[in-house]
Amino acid sequence: MKKNLFIAAFAATALIACKNEDKETEMMDDTAMEMEMDDMTNTETETIAYTNTEAVDFQRDFAESVEVKDKKTTNVKGWTIYTTVNDDIKMLRSAKPATRMTAAQKLRADFNSLKNSIPEYMNVRRVRRAVDKIDVRIEDFENDAAESDVTAKTLDKDLEKIGDAYENLSEQIAKAREQYIDNKEDAIEEYLEEINDLDKGKTYEERLRDAREEYDEEMDQK
Repeated sequence: MKKNLFIAAFAATALIACKNEDKETEMMDDTAMEMEMDDMTNTETETIAYTNTEAVDFQRDFAESVEVKDKKTTNVKGWTIYTTVNDDIKMLRSAKPATRMTAAQKLRADFNSLKNSIPEYMNVRRVRRAVDKIDVRIEDFENDAAESDVTAKTLDKDLEKIGDAYENLSEQIAKAREQYIDNKEDAIEEYLEEINDLDKGKTYEERLRDAREEYDEEMDQK
């Protein structure tokens, strides 16, 4: 059976949706499923309502929010920092030596904001890896720029690599979106099954770890 991928939402205080036991119905209904959410200190657990309709909304986010042209992401609705960082990179590459430090500091600050605010539906392996590569390239530039004897050629090369890494991010987001559209719900079922497996006495962190492993395995098979 073809494995299908769903881009699951992983927030810092992740919602734990209980698996719908009626597997026979093919229509998503509005029956509320119980979910547990551990607080940051893991000292108490609260139960909230989460509907199947809301789960479908998560699925829809990726396709509707990410705009793609020529296999590259041109815009992400609701994630304006994506465009801001792209503009920062262009500004830094064209900056004169006198303004380069200010432009570099702005890029670092905005990129850190991007890195820490990846939309839940987009927080998949290929996107995280692309973001990490940009981080490495920016750090290379920062280290070289701090050297008193650095050449303009070296800095220009660093900036070119930053630009290439960001272009790669745009391509990886577009690929993740395409991969999502081509798949359906098997991955979320695996995720929910693991994260709601209360019979083995696992902690929430252990269930979340296992659920993410199942999710990544689904991703690897695509």
